[in-house]
Amino acid sequence: MSARPWWAVAAVLGVTGCTSLPAPPEPAPVNSPAPVTPGPAASLPTQDDLRRLLLTADDLPGYTLQPEPPGASPGSASSEFTGCPALTPSSEGPSVTVAVNFSGGLIGPKIGETITASSGEQAQRTVDGIAALARQCPAYTAVTGGQTMTMTVVAMELAPMGDASAGLQMTGTVPNLPPVRAEAIVIRSGNLVIQVSQATAFPPDRELTLSTARRALEKAEQGR
Repeated sequence: MSARPWWAVAAVLGVTGCTSLPAPPEPAPVNSPAPVTPGPAASLPTQDDLRRLLLTADDLPGYTLQPEPPGASPGSASSEFTGCPALTPSSEGPSVTVAVNFSGGLIGPKIGETITASSGEQAQRTVDGIAALARQCPAYTAVTGGQTMTMTVVAMELAPMGDASAGLQMTGTVPNLPPVRAEAIVIRSGNLVIQVSQATAFPPDRELTLSTARRALEKAEQGR
């Protein structure tokens, strides 16, 4: 997949391998995938074009825009996914990615949004791959800064959004530290993939995740 990781689990997404747990019998749901009609390759929007579609602090009252780390490049962190087939980076075609992150305060949740433009077919494969994560890698380990985090992933029940959508619930644990909990929703709208996440040390506010995803989709569709 060309899109960067869509949840802010403290940059611990250096996947080292899935566990050998049995996969659930059914894949995570991909809601209402609309048909993708192949057509002539269209020119992709610029990053500036996509940035105008991103959420702003006005869309999230009480949240503060977080600056990008020095040298950060939207989409670059996806190369850390090396152990789970559902998260293997794709080089199937060109894409453009932008991202933004917000903080709810010292102990408040972190909200992240990523928008990636590619082809409609590639966008649908991205949603399919994310939906498959709970089935292919229900548990895996991630290493960052010399620490090993155990990640567990389950599918989120989600009403249809956009042309196709899927949701995940994730928990990351490190010995002697509180767990990090996250929810992520990924939506395809035409050739755009919109990824919204909430990460927190507490049980995530499901309505916050859903309302943020709905607003992100609305803003992206209105601005196209």
